[in-house]
Amino acid sequence: MNTKKILTIVLSALFLVGLLAGCGSTPVAKPSEKPTPAKSVIEEIKTRGKIKIGIFGDKPPFCFVDANGKNQGFDVFIAKRFAKDLLGDESKIDFVLLEPASRVEYLQTNKVDIVLANFTVTEERKQKVDFANPYMKVALGVVAPTSDHITK
Repeated sequence: MNTKKILTIVLSALFLVGLLAGCGSTPVAKPSEKPTPAKSVIEEIKTRGKIKIGIFGDKPPFCFVDANGKNQGFDVFIAKRFAKDLLGDESKIDFVLLEPASRVEYLQTNKVDIVLANFTVTEERKQKVDFANPYMKVALGVVAPTSDHITK
């Protein structure tokens, strides 16, 4: 058999395979089976009737657990405003105490809807979670007596 004949047979077989693959059936959605869009997180919170907010429990005055076992602090105040704005009642919050190392994991696994805690924006974190604008800015510095003459 010459090479021209072999090439013709191989190309014909490939054409036939391609033609048969293209004739496969693709399931078509029936008009009554419209795909339902995924709920937004806000819609899920409203349906659930509670917002899950991750906070630290040991960072006064921002967030801490008081002597009566109640969450207190600036972050708690902001959380209550979210609940009131979203759900009409500042008590519709499930506070979830977390550690700094678990903040991203808790968001990714839906253990919390949002985290209210100090959370530095990094390129790595931006790949995993969304950041809102800061609701508070804190500046750190070195303080010493004037007699120490610290300049750097």
